[in-house]
Amino acid sequence: MRYRRLAIPLFCLFLFLLIAYLIQFGVVEKNPLINTRWEIEHFVVDGTATTDFVGGQWIHFEKDRFYGFDNCNEISGRYKTFMNGGFTFPIFGHTLQACWIINSETGERSSMGDIEFNDALRSVVEFEIKNGRLWLYYSEDKKNVLILLPKPIPS
Repeated sequence: MRYRRLAIPLFCLFLFLLIAYLIQFGVVEKNPLINTRWEIEHFVVDGTATTDFVGGQWIHFEKDRFYGFDNCNEISGRYKTFMNGGFTFPIFGHTLQACWIINSETGERSSMGDIEFNDALRSVVEFEIKNGRLWLYYSEDKKNVLILLPKPIPS
């Protein structure tokens, strides 16, 4: 009877030690994005790198949330990583300012890169950190990717 009272605390202790062991030896990965900030370096669209839509967009990751700037609006929401490198933004929101670059000769409006950045983020399926950069793949074939540089977190 008295052993029954110890069963749950001992089981919880066992689980805690097991998870700590798995993390320490790399069986369960730690999230490398927690408390990091990244700024867009360039887009890769259909395998070709471009800076056409780069305008100072950045993203800051916390435990399971993110916030940032898309060159026009503030962005925020939740993200989820998976052990196989999978990635998703299940909750994604932004403020609703309208920002355009207007061609003085033709009067045509074009995006400041915010639309392209947000569309890419919403489509991210995988991530990796390589060569000191964050690669956010937004197509299964990895021909479309956002490449971001690490930036210091402002205090």
